[in-house]
This record gives sequence, C-alpha cells and structure tokens, in this order.
Amino acid sequence: MDKMTMRAQFKESLNALDTPKRAWLMQQLTKVVTARAEWQAAQTVAISIAQADELPTSLLIQIALQQGKQVVVPKVAPQKQMNFHKIDENTQYTKSSFGLLEPLDVPIIAPDQIDFFLVPALGFDENKHRLGFGGGYYDRYLPQTNGYKLGVTITQNFVTSASWPAEPTDIKMDEVLILD
Repeated sequence: MDKMTMRAQFKESLNALDTPKRAWLMQQLTKVVTARAEWQAAQTVAISIAQADELPTSLLIQIALQQGKQVVVPKVAPQKQMNFHKIDENTQYTKSSFGLLEPLDVPIIAPDQIDFFLVPALGFDENKHRLGFGGGYYDRYLPQTNGYKLGVTITQNFVTSASWPAEPTDIKMDEVLILD
C-alpha cells in the first residue's frame, strides 16, 4: 500500500478509539515513557500537543513539568520548518492554520539542547520506520539533533514490514513501543 492509503487506515484506527480507551492509553503512554531510562536521564523533552486523531499527551506533559524537566513543544516556522519552544504551566496558546495548539511568546530551544523526543506518528513498522502525517517537519528537524527518538503507537498501527516506501529523508526511531 502507498503512504496515503496507510495514513487513512491508521487514522481510522485512531479515530475509532472511544473516550475510555483514549484515557487508558494516555495513562499507559505516560507510564511506559516515564519508565524509560532515556526519559529519566533527560533534562529537556520534546512532546507534541496531541490532536484528536493522535495518542493523548497532556498527562505526559504535566508529569514532565512536575518532574522538573524542561518541556518543549513544536511550532511551525516559515518555509516548512519547525522549532521547539519551551513551555510551562503559564504558557498561552493559539491555534495554528493547521488547527494545532502552539505556544505564544516563549523561547526557542536549540535542537542540540533537546535530550528526548516523543515523536508523533500515525504508525510504525518493526524496523522503526515512522509513517507521519505527511508534512515532513520531523524528518527535516530530527537530523539536527542527537536526542533520543521514541515512537509510541497502538497495536493496530504497528506493522511488521512497512508496505509504504521508505524515503531517504525518513528518520528512523531509536525505539518504538506498542500500547495495547
């Protein structure tokens, strides 16, 4: 299958999750991510603010802030780029043209300052390839950093062998975890 077909299939799986299952997955996501040695060692963690068709990250963001970690979230920049901005409990947000929540008036953190990335995706394969949302933002950003790259997905969105074509610019994860 091509990327467009797989994206539609993976989105359908995520959209089919009911509210209790999403709440449970948010707890499981937080539990498995915070248990990782790479998370525990990290001072600065990058986490996207999840949309309705993604695994919920709000609890993980809250826990990271409570643990005293510097939390950074992505914000789209001109020319199909993105930067990560430091947030805290008082950060104000606005909706981007893509419908994403983005922080207002907070500092940009340099790529080499980020220790850990929870990389959003629609799905993954067992070779740690990621099928993202199609904008290429993470594939352009991640080569600038040595931060640990963790992918987390649900069972339905994990495949043993990618049926989508891997591009030379696709960045592999360091690890992929599956929530059931």
